[in-house]
Amino acid sequence: MRTNRHIALCRKFLEQINAYRRMEHKQVDKNRDRLVRLLNIACPDLADEEIMEVIDIGIASELVEEWLANGYGPGETHKITKDVNDRLEDISNIKYTINELSKLNIELSDMINRQQARLDTITVC
Repeated sequence: MRTNRHIALCRKFLEQINAYRRMEHKQVDKNRDRLVRLLNIACPDLADEEIMEVIDIGIASELVEEWLANGYGPGETHKITKDVNDRLEDISNIKYTINELSKLNIELSDMINRQQARLDTITVC
């Protein structure tokens, strides 16, 4: 009985972690799509692979600043640049959180396996 409850709780917890990870991935994708659209406007000559590389290495804000300096006023430039930097920071934070959750998930899995072994030993006795 305890074993079944333990297994059910572990599964439910892992489902919640996975749901959270899916939501984070969705948010990363949403932020990335917005940056891609902005970079397509700012640098129409960049290929999709180059845009993804620019986002991954974190120089999207410099490209957007250069584009904005050529056609917008300083107030608008600052606003859009801040938006791009905020999105890049969000993507970075979410990636960090996903990595931390992955580590936590692995540790939790190890703990569950060790506890299951103990429960099996107790059940046998």
